[in-house]
Amino acid sequence: MNPTPGKPVDPTPGKPVNPTPGKPVDPTPGKPVNPTPGKPVDPTPGKPVNPTPDKPVSEQPANPTSAKEQLPNTGETTSAGSTVLGVVAGLVGLAALGRRKKEDEK
Repeated sequence: MNPTPGKPVDPTPGKPVNPTPGKPVDPTPGKPVNPTPGKPVDPTPGKPVNPTPDKPVSEQPANPTSAKEQLPNTGETTSAGSTVLGVVAGLVGLAALGRRKKEDEK
């Protein structure tokens, strides 16, 4: 036995309400369509607003004589000791690989 749904609802909607011609529909009665904005409030009444400072600061060009003639020392120097250590480590690595290949061939 197949279950059947209850009484089906009528799919056709009721008659739509049409506004009367010549008279626009007011979506929110009691509110004006174009409200006038309020008057701006002065933040400090009685005191004028002065966006510029009282004493203008004169612009001074960059002083080229104060520039340093030498770059700062960052501690990056080449060291002969670290170069020698790198070469020795590379040779030891190559020797180990050569020895391993000889053992694999036997």
